[in-house]
Amino acid sequence: MSKGHLSSGWAATPVGAVTETVAAYDLGAEEYSQRFASVDFQRYLMTFLNELPARSVVLDAGCGPGRDLARLSNLGRAVVGLDLSSGMISCARRAAPRAQLANGDVRFLPFAGSTFGGVWHCASLVHLSPPDVTRAVTEARRVLLPNGVLFLSVASGEGAEWRPAGNGRRWFHYYRLSQLIRIVEQAGLVVLSAAEEPGIAHGKWINIFSRKSA
Repeated sequence: MSKGHLSSGWAATPVGAVTETVAAYDLGAEEYSQRFASVDFQRYLMTFLNELPARSVVLDAGCGPGRDLARLSNLGRAVVGLDLSSGMISCARRAAPRAQLANGDVRFLPFAGSTFGGVWHCASLVHLSPPDVTRAVTEARRVLLPNGVLFLSVASGEGAEWRPAGNGRRWFHYYRLSQLIRIVEQAGLVVLSAAEEPGIAHGKWINIFSRKSA
């Protein structure tokens, strides 16, 4: 399927796209979990952990089947996982039994402000167009403690497309590095590092570490 380029780089996520994407994940949660189980974000996880306030809790926002949630938990960090897909939450519960889990939307986080020392957003914003990513990053900043750290990883590219997934389909939006830096900075976060890099699993990805000022 070719990419359907948006008429505007800041167009909203299509109506129903999130619901349809979540339904596809619910149907394919087990397959997805197995497919990406071996993807190793250790380098990014360690950088993330080294930047966090001491003894703070981490939110894995869009935790999927719990791969990174489990690794953070196994490294001794108190973690909370959130995902809009109930199928993914079921997988995450098995992968990270010590983690707290919540079924929720990254655009409307069900947590009080200044709760987490870090928010880990790894490939969890790829299904949202820029206005919704802006909302999600603003929400991440709200729930971060002062000096808390946000990690973002999204697919690099232009435009958006529907991609088939088992018995359904999923909506994907692609970003430029400058575009995502602008979103992060406009949300009131300080960029620590930002780069377009080869993806660990495939393609090119934008990886950004940022901090909420004290």
